[in-house]
Amino acid sequence: MKSRVEHFSHPHPLILKEEQEYCHWEEVICSCCSQPIRGGSGYSCSSSCSFHLHQHCIKMPKKIKRPLHSDPLVLVTDPSNQNRLCGVCREIVTKGFYYRCSLCNFHLDPKCAFTPRVLECQSHQFVCLKNSMSLKSFEFICNACGTLGVNRPHLCTTCQLMVHDRCLHLSPSIQIKQHPHPMNHTYFLEDVDSTNFNCGVCGAEMKADYGGYSCPDCTFLCHVACANEYTSDSRGASAGPDSAQLMSEIQHFSHGHPLVRIDEVSKDHNCDLCQLPIILPPFYSCRDCDFHLDHSCTKLANKIEYGAQTHPHPLVFRPDMGDSAVFYCNWCSQFSHGSYYACEECSLTVDVRCIKAMFEPFKHEAHEHSLFLPSSSNEIGEINLKTYLDLYRECSGCGCIPNLLRPKLRCKQCSFNLDFACATLPLKVINDRYDPHPLFLTYRSYDGEEASYEVYCQICGDERDSKHWFYHCRDCDFDAHPKCLLGRYPYLKLGGSYTHNNHPHPLTLVEQLEEKQEPACHTCGDACRYFVLECTAWGCNFIAHWSCCQQSACLFAAPYI
Repeated sequence: MKSRVEHFSHPHPLILKEEQEYCHWEEVICSCCSQPIRGGSGYSCSSSCSFHLHQHCIKMPKKIKRPLHSDPLVLVTDPSNQNRLCGVCREIVTKGFYYRCSLCNFHLDPKCAFTPRVLECQSHQFVCLKNSMSLKSFEFICNACGTLGVNRPHLCTTCQLMVHDRCLHLSPSIQIKQHPHPMNHTYFLEDVDSTNFNCGVCGAEMKADYGGYSCPDCTFLCHVACANEYTSDSRGASAGPDSAQLMSEIQHFSHGHPLVRIDEVSKDHNCDLCQLPIILPPFYSCRDCDFHLDHSCTKLANKIEYGAQTHPHPLVFRPDMGDSAVFYCNWCSQFSHGSYYACEECSLTVDVRCIKAMFEPFKHEAHEHSLFLPSSSNEIGEINLKTYLDLYRECSGCGCIPNLLRPKLRCKQCSFNLDFACATLPLKVINDRYDPHPLFLTYRSYDGEEASYEVYCQICGDERDSKHWFYHCRDCDFDAHPKCLLGRYPYLKLGGSYTHNNHPHPLTLVEQLEEKQEPACHTCGDACRYFVLECTAWGCNFIAHWSCCQQSACLFAAPYI
């Protein structure tokens, strides 16, 4: 112990005084904490001024960071007459040293600044600070999960942890489906023996000075939010359903009748929400009508908020309005019948298939790693060469360059990249027109290697790239491009019959094939392309764009044909 020290808070040297020397003086008050110096040695000014410090007070650092406050706190040593309110004990600091945040005028007295460490706090006693007038519009970082909180913080008065209301009762130990070992919650990841502070579920960087879940057997870490999602399988992106935990009957917001659980697929059904084939049980069906719901679609919400990385506004569910209603998905560029999600503040519409693919992390059977949406801050605000090349990286499914204005799914560990049109392709297709057997989406040549010979689509006859996805029959040697097998509009109910107020005969929804001489629309006069309504009556050559029929007069799905 040094007998003479220089301290930044005082202009004169300080001399070590032993306990017996203080006994001969009147009560000596520490200039830092304003408490008497008793039962130990301290330091006093070598000159005539009455400046004294405890041994432990002289070691107080100039700058600290505490769980209670996200910004650094600086030690203020110059005395002033202004009263200061301690942010923990709510007592007035009238004299002595204190810690202060220069950004928001937050204060801590020395006593509260050095409370026991979190690891020494055996039982956290949290107090809700919602009634504190000084905490209006108070923002904080939750020590349990590392995310922003606004108002209603809960403070442990012993160790100064501050947490969300929802994080008060986190499970101390959990098991998630993405990791084989049990994981424990910690308030400070910096105490974990790990050199990689990236979430093992979503891949994003984690803040070492806040909380999360860590594996005691290896270096695996994950966010609290990611752990909670995949403990309960609430998003259903990659894990298969545990049928023992599923309810036998549910009431889903997308349908007016109760739905019962079906544990085996006895015949081919399509999900009425996403329109994809139901391949594996369990799924849900309606007793009263022909409505079927895939298990993954049961977890969709009536209103979804994804944040600015995909769209800044909430997306609201829009129910199926019947066969006379067609919408365009802005993310996969497909026209569809059925239900969808729409933004109430702009014109964005997204089909249910794309919504399901956005549940991060998205796991596709074509790739070993999880896929994520790119960060908007990196991809829009800070374009650099690497980001530019990533944005224009071709889709691994079809080889096309994704539209820069549309979101896509990307692997953070390799160059695998998917646009939403490929990410939402059905895994199994039944099309008796081309093959009597089911055809399965296939990701590489079926001998396990890239084909060294020419491969062809057996529908159009053109050569196909063996690196790109195709549909393959496992019973016979039949391969096809996805677009050739599914058609240009796989999610439209082509062949459906409609009635139109301005035409006396039934109309059929058909795909207008590319021809040298395209027929003119009877409503607007422009060439008819894509999907159109065509008259089925003998001798009538009426044809019109779908959009023209919708806009010019009432269009109804006919109950016949």
